[in-house]
Amino acid sequence: MEFETMSSAFAGLKTHTSDDDGAARPAGGTRGAATGKEPICSKAGANARRRERQLFRDSIKAGRRPPRRGDEEEEGAIPVYRRAWETSFGGVFGSFDDETALGPMRYTSGPIPENAVPASTLQIFSVRVTDLKGLWWPLHVYGLVATRDEADHNRNFLFRRTRDNCQILTKEDPVLLLTGPSRAVLLAGLVTFEVQLMVKSKTELADKVLASKVFYFHQGSRREDSICTRIPYKHCALEFALAPLRHSVEATVSVQLVDGSWPDGHQGLVFSCTDSIKDTKMVLLDCRDGNMPIGSDGMFELSRCVVCAELGGRDKLMVSVQARRVGFLMRNAAVFEPKMSGTSVGMCDLRFCKMQVTVAWSLLSTSGTHADAGGK
Repeated sequence: MEFETMSSAFAGLKTHTSDDDGAARPAGGTRGAATGKEPICSKAGANARRRERQLFRDSIKAGRRPPRRGDEEEEGAIPVYRRAWETSFGGVFGSFDDETALGPMRYTSGPIPENAVPASTLQIFSVRVTDLKGLWWPLHVYGLVATRDEADHNRNFLFRRTRDNCQILTKEDPVLLLTGPSRAVLLAGLVTFEVQLMVKSKTELADKVLASKVFYFHQGSRREDSICTRIPYKHCALEFALAPLRHSVEATVSVQLVDGSWPDGHQGLVFSCTDSIKDTKMVLLDCRDGNMPIGSDGMFELSRCVVCAELGGRDKLMVSVQARRVGFLMRNAAVFEPKMSGTSVGMCDLRFCKMQVTVAWSLLSTSGTHADAGGK
């Protein structure tokens, strides 16, 4: 079957919109929404969850003033959230601008602490720009999109680019090239999404705000296979394709060329998917110019490498490698059964070359402490 582009991956997804408080709600009502009552294995985790709820309430309260029009309204959302974050978390989790200190593969090998468990996570597939207002394609986009969760309340970047390294979005391809998350996104309560995106103009003073807002994702009481959360802004809307996973583990993927060579001029694609989330794929590498980023050791330079899969049951993680040019398509996949720890190895054979796919499995910690940041 031909690979569906991420631009078309939103077809058939359940659509969510945003209330005034910025929280994602199912279209047509809020029935079934919950705040994610996952067990927290320490008093510190429970306190952090209370602070997160208070931060959420403070943000709601701050949003009850009469709405203002223009870029000033969006630009003001981040400073309000920043002040609330610094009040709640600044003394414990460092600076508001800090990146998460927790890396992947924290419990792949070695002793596993008691607070490391299969947990609820949020799988984020793509972020799509749509419904432009007052702006025109193509867009030269820079800035950041990040999540914050209960693990350490610091930024887990999904997208991060400087003005000198902006991404060009077109009407035909309006999907941000995500490079994260750098570790699994823990869904043990609220997941905060922080969006600060700009559109580059001829001068920096003339740059436009594309999107600047904070919103929250709640864990639902019922499993949704895939969700499209649509967040409106003054100049556009952002569509987040994502899915909550329960009783899941973190999987860190690496791909290495071990035999043959990648054919010249062939576009390359590496993506993953799971049985539990049908018809939605996570792109790990999309090389359209025919120059596959392969190091001297044969390792593929993946844009993203961290995914999640549900433990137990029939869920499987599939990692596919595809080579393509006009009139030609070759694809092969390695399939893995999720594990609590250790590594799994599989092969993708495209006839002209072979790739070894390695998946490092890890449980997740619900304790938000920097002292437990061994993965980085």
